[in-house]
Amino acid sequence: MFSTIKQFKHMHLIHNHLSDMVFLVSVQDYNTFCYIDANKSAIENLPLPADFIGKSIQETLPPTEAELIISYYQQALAQRRSLTYEAEFCHTNVKHYFETVVTPVVEEDESCHVIIAIVRDITQRKLKEKALDRTKQELELIFEHAADALFTFDRHGRFIKVNPGFERLLGWTQAELQQDPTISIIPEKDRDEQEWILSRLEKGEVIYNNQSERLTKEGRIVHILSSYSPIIDDGELIAGVALYKDITELKKMENELMESEARYRLIADNTSDLIRVVSAQGVTLYASPSHKKILGVDPEFYINKSFLTFAHPDDMFLLEEMLATILRTKAPYSVEFRRLNKHQKSLWMEARGNPILGDDGEVHTVVFISRDIQEQKEREAHMKHVALHDPLTDLPNRRLFEEQLSEAMKQSQRTGGRIAVFFIDCDHFKEINDSYGHGVGDQVIQLFAERLRKAIREGDVVSRVGGDEFQVLLTSVKSRESVLAIARRMIKSMREPLVVEGHVLRLTASIGISFYKRGLKSEADFLAEADQALYVAKSKGRNCFSVYSDKYQSGPWQQLKKLVSRKQKPQD
Repeated sequence: MFSTIKQFKHMHLIHNHLSDMVFLVSVQDYNTFCYIDANKSAIENLPLPADFIGKSIQETLPPTEAELIISYYQQALAQRRSLTYEAEFCHTNVKHYFETVVTPVVEEDESCHVIIAIVRDITQRKLKEKALDRTKQELELIFEHAADALFTFDRHGRFIKVNPGFERLLGWTQAELQQDPTISIIPEKDRDEQEWILSRLEKGEVIYNNQSERLTKEGRIVHILSSYSPIIDDGELIAGVALYKDITELKKMENELMESEARYRLIADNTSDLIRVVSAQGVTLYASPSHKKILGVDPEFYINKSFLTFAHPDDMFLLEEMLATILRTKAPYSVEFRRLNKHQKSLWMEARGNPILGDDGEVHTVVFISRDIQEQKEREAHMKHVALHDPLTDLPNRRLFEEQLSEAMKQSQRTGGRIAVFFIDCDHFKEINDSYGHGVGDQVIQLFAERLRKAIREGDVVSRVGGDEFQVLLTSVKSRESVLAIARRMIKSMREPLVVEGHVLRLTASIGISFYKRGLKSEADFLAEADQALYVAKSKGRNCFSVYSDKYQSGPWQQLKKLVSRKQKPQD
């Protein structure tokens, strides 16, 4: 025993520098354990009495805690080996979680007179685990109740779990899929698709909106729009998540439309496509008559000239790369580019180059067929604009605003420049809606937005995030006063009465302001500060602005926010 104690002679030199709590406990008998020593971390972090050294566990701790600890000590003694256990204790009404490793010091004669207990506070870890469990439960609810088919699969493409939406769409239950791993929902002709999906997921790529065909349990083909996301661990694919949306009816309508259009495509192709024959050196040998109709230039003009003639300067490299690829691969190649017409106006074209091989197996000429896709490009640009703008005011919506804010914050991080955000409410807007109807209300929002737009500088952003709520992003802020001047200009701009459908209306605005300069503040915190400042402006009677201050995080200001929010519910 004394030889063992001697081994711990210099324990204080070591264990007082450990973050874990270390106890040296003597074994008096099977039921009695006394504290011999404890390190600094144990003394500072646990509510132990000052004179606990030399006392038994029963004398030191509350009965319930003492009984639990002694039971684990007794197990370690009985087994003559270390054991680890977790326990929770409540001190000053705060629950703490601890992980303890109990190690009996066994002598050569199998006797044990000393136990070493190393205790680690795992409260934060346990709280994170519980939060993770809650998130898992929430995701499980989404998984089980989603209308679309959702399922997970392993790195080999084998099913792990499917939701009820999967069974509704494809007919297979999870039990059936697990009992028979050979079941495939991919038609025979598309079996290579699974390898393509898995290869992309292994690279960490996410696959969006992939149109495919799938096979139901009854052997029926359904058309789906699929998305796949990888689950990566230590750089390796361990599983994947898939979402299937049934587009069978949409595909049927599309096919019917395509069949209808096909009857007229032969004629349309011969009158609307630009056809050129180009040598391997890039010289135009033939140009179709349609060049005159579409570009306003006689086809003879292009003969013996570079195939880049009248291509947009910024897109010439695309055509050069296209020809080089066709010559190298001897395979067709497509590209979208802009071509200039007679008036130097650019038109979007989709070109497909088909190689013509000579007797020597090399590419001698290339047939380029170009189709006018200007309307398609304009439609895509319009759809993108619609997706990122408010339909009523044509201002950027929340999504676009957040993208611009994120970019502005990154720029601020790089340059140290200052930016500011406004949260703006149109005061008492609900009263206008209730009194004069939504038609008048919509016009008021449009006029309100226009006044905000006129009050900012070029390069600043006004966004409508919903209802009567607006956000403003000010970049390249030179001074605090310049920002406040814009806020004053906005409030002043509302003084002029509005006349809408014969009604004379007076508007005011409440504005919350937050500043950002290179630092650790997150985007969410930045916006939350402007929101806090807005509530303060409202509490002051509206028709004013307030700049965020750290004092808004204090209890009284938080109570004020709740009070203002509660009062606003019947009105705003």
